[in-house]
Amino acid sequence: AAFVGLPLECRFAAKNEGAPVEASPALVSFTVSSLARRVAEVRQLESASADSEGIRLHVFRLHVTAKQSFETSEFAPYGIFSVNVRHMPIFGALAFVANVSFVHPPEASGSQCTCDDSRLHLGATTTCRVTFQRLGTPMQVPLNTVHTRSTSGFVSAPWPLCKSDKDERGALLAMCAEFAFNYTAVS
Repeated sequence: AAFVGLPLECRFAAKNEGAPVEASPALVSFTVSSLARRVAEVRQLESASADSEGIRLHVFRLHVTAKQSFETSEFAPYGIFSVNVRHMPIFGALAFVANVSFVHPPEASGSQCTCDDSRLHLGATTTCRVTFQRLGTPMQVPLNTVHTRSTSGFVSAPWPLCKSDKDERGALLAMCAEFAFNYTAVS
């Protein structure tokens, strides 16, 4: 899942018969498909990957930003963005279709945070739990978007309180609605 209004970074690898090929923005560009223009924007990012002579390699980075909630499957088989290739003998349109849901982020005012101890003395530590919600319903968020901050104490990095699922390649899917962190009172 990705959040409406926040860019989702996508990577596109240029390959020929399965092998990486050198490419540059002069040869490859990305545009929102005509069907998806009302719901998304696509912006190509400057590619940081280059070989020792500064020639751009085969990986392109782009941001896809949703204007409203939608499922990318609504745009199959054409996809939400098109890959435009110039000066190459490619016949037919290239399109990108990934199974992504763009949803509105949780509301801070509707989310819940509770701590084991509500009254702490200086130096005391407690564990707190936060449940992200939108419209009263728990909502999963990516672990890398959850950060802790305090003006009155020290907080640990958050950890998910849900089962970690894996995708078909075995990579962890770090999506969870509930997280915990430790808080130590210092003022």
